[in-house]
Amino acid sequence: MDFVKIAFRYLRACNINIYEYYLRQRMQAHPNYPALVSFTDTLDELGLEYQAVHPDKTHISQSSFPFLAQTPKARGGFEILSKLIEVSLLGDKIIIIPHSRLD
Repeated sequence: MDFVKIAFRYLRACNINIYEYYLRQRMQAHPNYPALVSFTDTLDELGLEYQAVHPDKTHISQSSFPFLAQTPKARGGFEILSKLIEVSLLGDKIIIIPHSRLD
């Protein structure tokens, strides 16, 4: 799944109404597309608040849901998480076990 579609589904999960076509135009016109900054800059243009963090275990456990997570196994590099069962540390990596995904 491409990044725009994931971003669109994330915004819908957050009850933010936007046309997918408009989001696609804005993000794909960004010089750094498909990097995360193409999405955050679009959110800035729309006047939407967000937090882009490189969290530790505590931050993930205290995050509000849904949230957009960059994971190596996700289609398109990102997935929308709606709940977590467990968060643990493995060396310097954070391991997230999602309860459910929105995809």
